[in-house]
Amino acid sequence: MIYRICYKGKRKFALPIKNREELMALRNSEENLGNLSKAQKGDQEAKAQLLQLAYNIGHVEGALAGCKSQGSFFFHDIDCYSKEQSEAYKDLILSKANEIGLMMLERSASGGWHLVCKRIHGTTILENQVRVAKVLCIEMDTNAHDLQRVVFSTSGSEDDLPYLDDCLFEEPMSAEECEAEYKRLRERQRCGEEDIPAGAKKANKHYRPWEEDMSKRRSQMEEVQPQTSDIIHQTSGKLFPTHYHGILFTDIIRKYWELWNEGKEPEEGDRDTLTYQLACDLRHICGRNADWLDQVIPCYDNFPLEEKRKKIESALQAKTEGMPYRLKQVLQALRSDAIVHACGGTLTTPPPMPEKLPPLIRLLTKNVPKFYKPTVASAVFPALGAHLHGAKFRYWDNIEHEATFMNVLIGRQSIGKGTIKKPIEYIMEDIRQRDIPNRQREQEWKQKNSGAKQKKDPRPTDICIQMLIDNLTDAIFNQRVIDAHNNGQRFLFLVVDEIEGLKKVTSR
Repeated sequence: MIYRICYKGKRKFALPIKNREELMALRNSEENLGNLSKAQKGDQEAKAQLLQLAYNIGHVEGALAGCKSQGSFFFHDIDCYSKEQSEAYKDLILSKANEIGLMMLERSASGGWHLVCKRIHGTTILENQVRVAKVLCIEMDTNAHDLQRVVFSTSGSEDDLPYLDDCLFEEPMSAEECEAEYKRLRERQRCGEEDIPAGAKKANKHYRPWEEDMSKRRSQMEEVQPQTSDIIHQTSGKLFPTHYHGILFTDIIRKYWELWNEGKEPEEGDRDTLTYQLACDLRHICGRNADWLDQVIPCYDNFPLEEKRKKIESALQAKTEGMPYRLKQVLQALRSDAIVHACGGTLTTPPPMPEKLPPLIRLLTKNVPKFYKPTVASAVFPALGAHLHGAKFRYWDNIEHEATFMNVLIGRQSIGKGTIKKPIEYIMEDIRQRDIPNRQREQEWKQKNSGAKQKKDPRPTDICIQMLIDNLTDAIFNQRVIDAHNNGQRFLFLVVDEIEGLKKVTSR
């Protein structure tokens, strides 16, 4: 979220800015533009009077001191020393917008840039600032990661504000989640669990984390020498790309173990087999280059380097049959994660809801916890569609289609997927009540005509059962389809807990 900072005496107070129009009015106010003009000429008193904004905090409305609410976004400062450098940095930042999770880019009063980006859930502001600095290869200030950081704003012109995502005006996490995140990250810092180079913890206004990583890599390469004649190659010292189509190899490997080894990294009992398996799959995106694979694949559980290299060489000699299925799934999962982040969500937070909702959807999600509102809003459409009959829509290809809906909910275990059930039950209650007497009539007809010798009565044509169960035979499923069509071209409705359950409905 974006907060405007006001003062009462020496105390700072944070007031949320709710939309783009409100922000532009503040940035383009006569007072702010006047102070900006003076500040750009070196007037420090005028700079201190500029509009002040805060981006790191989650939920607060009142005194800023003592705030313990960690937001989903973070501020990142970039200094520039010439107009040419400033424009070059702007082009670079915008070209990497998706990769760094850019939400806002504004020019600072001194000619540099202020970035606001999506923070990766579970990681500190400093970790994310280091990540952005590595992607852009632009130096950073290691002392600009405090939660209550305040920023001097400029105008709302396109020159001063070339990029702004409206999702920035709403915090996707609840107040409780923001407070829990704050406590989690404080503990992460206290225990020294931040995944950052050692230099990031030192005071440095011109820190270059990518150089520290390269220096460490070179040192490791220089220290390691082949121990046996079985090692075919020796690391040349060349540093290979750390990304594949914009995806870090570290992220690819992390997701690889998450999908194919229950999130567990190789250890002494399985490290040989799993390292070989990983090398077999990664060779397809590492140019079948042993040095590149050696750079990318870690030595798990104190795996001797020469043994790891043997596994890499064996993998390179193995038969190849195109891009492996496991690797395809990993890359697809990472791209899906990236889409979620681009929409304003994370792996544990959904994209934000639109500000304006249709009245019916607003009603159906009124009492749903904020975290689950997007899920429920999309899950209710099949239930609503089941109330249509004889309805068709003209699609973009100018062909009329029936109003069929499907919603697939994917989420981790015990994350609250069952939240969608109660709203769907309310929506389907009238159809369920209508199905009850029809099921009774169908059962009575079956019992009456169960004898093999007696003449069977024709099945009532006005029986229509719309809510299906997930263990139907093909014959019953087909009968349900015929009944629904003959009684006003109605739709059938089914809910299954697992998508595999659809196979039980019909084998067709």
